Amino acid sequence: MKYLTRLSRCCRKLAAECVTVSQAFMVPQTTLHGAVQEVPQILLALPAKDLMSLSASCKGLRTMVHAFVTKIKIRKYRRSPVTDARLLVGGGWTQLQRLNLTKAGLDEASLAVLAHGDWTLMQELNLSANKLDAAEIRHFSQGNWPALRILDLSQNQISSYAMAHILSCDLPNLQSLDLSWNAMEGCIPMLTHCRWPKLENLNLSRNGPDGACATQLVSGNWPMLTSLNLSHNSIPTSAIGQLRSAGWPLLETLNLEGCWHRGVGRDPGDNETQAQVQAFHDLAQCSWHHLQCLNLTRCNIDAACMQELCAAQWPRLTMLDLTASCLTGNALNCLVDSPWLHLQHLTMNICQVDNTAVSYLSRRQWPSLSTLSLTGNDIGVDGFRALLQGKWPMLTELDLSNNSFGSDSVVTFNPGCQLLLEIGRHFVAPPGWLLECWPKLEVLNLSYCKR
Repeated sequence: MKYLTRLSRCCRKLAAECVTVSQAFMVPQTTLHGAVQEVPQILLALPAKDLMSLSASCKGLRTMVHAFVTKIKIRKYRRSPVTDARLLVGGGWTQLQRLNLTKAGLDEASLAVLAHGDWTLMQELNLSANKLDAAEIRHFSQGNWPALRILDLSQNQISSYAMAHILSCDLPNLQSLDLSWNAMEGCIPMLTHCRWPKLENLNLSRNGPDGACATQLVSGNWPMLTSLNLSHNSIPTSAIGQLRSAGWPLLETLNLEGCWHRGVGRDPGDNETQAQVQAFHDLAQCSWHHLQCLNLTRCNIDAACMQELCAAQWPRLTMLDLTASCLTGNALNCLVDSPWLHLQHLTMNICQVDNTAVSYLSRRQWPSLSTLSLTGNDIGVDGFRALLQGKWPMLTELDLSNNSFGSDSVVTFNPGCQLLLEIGRHFVAPPGWLLECWPKLEVLNLSYCKR
């Protein structure tokens, strides 16, 4: 009866979207088995512990649950994780494709049990935030995961021994691997020996002070790689040149956030300014003709670096994040002269952009630009006036929050418009006179702007 009560509660939540669900429970004679058989979609609203309880209640329900449920998320309950693992393995979840065990308190015993399951259809497995090390990963590597495409091992304790076990796994269909937040230090180069021909997405963010070895990844044979995250690792500026020899012809997304912040990762004895400029010169030489998204947040970019970077031939670049750089007038003049004609999302938050720099920016025509973020700069009334000259017909979102002009200053452009007096509330519907400049504009953020 308690299971029927839980199902009824879930059904009431879904009633607005699925009339059949509510109708199934309006009939007094409806049994638990009948309700599930009538509307199996209600199983998707139940937590893992209730699904397992239903599966253990009777053979009929077990058959329906296992035939319909394709994803399960298990949180850490009072019972042992070994119990959850045994319920999963012994339950015969023949259709299970996605299993989320993040923060489930997994240990060596529970991983040993899971490894003996039949996971022939498993495509996504999340084992993040479980403090897994070599002992636990050893059992995982003994499992059978022929269809696994996405594996998340972030926020664990992956050591070189654990990495050796990961590399021994037979994962012919693996496409996405997340190893971020593991402090892996010297074991990252071991990845170059993996046998994952279909790998597309690799996340190595925040892996300790020895992240310099990440540059050795260029020897990895990943012809299908499209996304690489190396953010918050200490990559020496002199090592960036090695990226030119990487065999990643299909690379679309590269995240280098925080790799060269305030001298971090720079080689001792090098002239910091020259080394930084050379790093961006080398980066611009990389032949990534499919590159679309580049994140260079907190990478100490100034005018000299910008001049080198903007020489890159990346014809498909659509997203560029330069947050926390030093983008004065000369730096933005370089950006305006760049060959990147198809930019859609441009972020320059906290970049010391002033009225002069904005005047350079407004001269560039980006026909596809839809999002422009300039929050936390030093843009005044004259800068706002200069922005109005920008030829960006597809602009839908403009963020000018935390700049140097107030609402009264903006309203002076059109004294009859009172709508902008509401700009302290984050988002404001643009007035008609502004739509004449950018006809597609939907979101204007002018919050916290003070003179």
